[in-house]
Amino acid sequence: MFWDPRLDHVKYSQFGNLLTYANQEFNENDIVLFAGDMNSKAYSNQVLYLLNGAYPEKEKLESAADNYQSLLELHKKFEKVEKKIKWGNAYESYGLATNKSTSYPAFTNYTAGFKDTIDHIFFSKQHLELQALLKSHPHKN
Repeated sequence: MFWDPRLDHVKYSQFGNLLTYANQEFNENDIVLFAGDMNSKAYSNQVLYLLNGAYPEKEKLESAADNYQSLLELHKKFEKVEKKIKWGNAYESYGLATNKSTSYPAFTNYTAGFKDTIDHIFFSKQHLELQALLKSHPHKN
């Protein structure tokens, strides 16, 4: 997914197009796994849309750029797509596994200027179930 935090609407469009494709190519009987560097924070509009069809919120924009209207227009376009796949998130049980209050690790990307969770593992939850998570690195995060 596109990296620039000033262009939330581009990432939202990419997520929407991916979901549109997935729902055209697969159905509720298929096993689907979608993982990678999404360049999207855990509680971003695009991640929440993928997981539960959430309506975009201006407060969840990653930057001060005013592209909220574009998100609303994209949401209208994508909400018409039939959602055959119910998506799960591999981090759903992270808090239980690590005794932390969050469902996400503190980071999946750690550089000098940026530290956050932007890599994700999504799966069709009709057929797959998370069994275990690897323990955190021994250094505090």
